[in-house]
Amino acid sequence: MWSQVTAGESGQIWMVHATDRSVYRYTTEGYHPITPGRFQQINCGNWELVGVTAYNEVYHRTAYAEANPNGDDWEQIPGSMAFVSTAEQGIVWALDQDGSLWILDTGDISVQEVIDNTDGGWTLVEPEKLM
Repeated sequence: MWSQVTAGESGQIWMVHATDRSVYRYTTEGYHPITPGRFQQINCGNWELVGVTAYNEVYHRTAYAEANPNGDDWEQIPGSMAFVSTAEQGIVWALDQDGSLWILDTGDISVQEVIDNTDGGWTLVEPEKLM
C-alpha cells in the first residue's frame, strides 16, 4: 500500500501511497491524508517536509510545525531534482537527474566551503569537497 516512509526527528511519520502517490501522515489515531500533493519521494526532518513530483519539481510543506503538524500547503522550491533529503534544520540535500549533489542552504550547516548559490538558491557540492 505504501511506496515510501520517512520519519522526522520529532517523531513525525509520513508516507507516500503506492498507487496514487498521495501523502499521508501517521499518528496513533490513524492515517491522515495531506492534500493536495502527489509525490514520487518525500523526506522529513526537524519540522521540514520536502517532496519531489513525477516531473522532478521540488516542494516543501508550509507552516509545518509542532503546533500545526499537518502544515498548510505545498510551496514550490525553484529547481529540478530527482531525490531530496532534509538535514540540519533548514537544510535540504538533493540529487538531480544526472546524479549531481546539491544543497539548499536556508539555515545553518556544518559543511565547509559551499560553492556559490545558483538562481533559486541551490549550491552544487563538488565530489572532491566531500572527501
